[in-house]
Amino acid sequence: MQFLFQIFIKFFKFVFFFLICLIYVRIFRPNIFHKTLPFGLAQITFCFKSLIITVFFLVFIHNITIL
Repeated sequence: MQFLFQIFIKFFKFVFFFLICLIYVRIFRPNIFHKTLPFGLAQITFCFKSLIITVFFLVFIHNITIL
């Protein structure tokens, strides 16, 4: 039961940081090229950038909590 709870907490943290990074990339880092890309491709690159930032922050926070 505790194992499932830990998985749920990790998943929740991932979703939470992913949403924060989506907002950050959309508001503070708008990309000029998104205007020239087709809509679907622009959304994919936008989500991919947010996913990379999310994974980076989660690994960084995980390493800090281990220390």
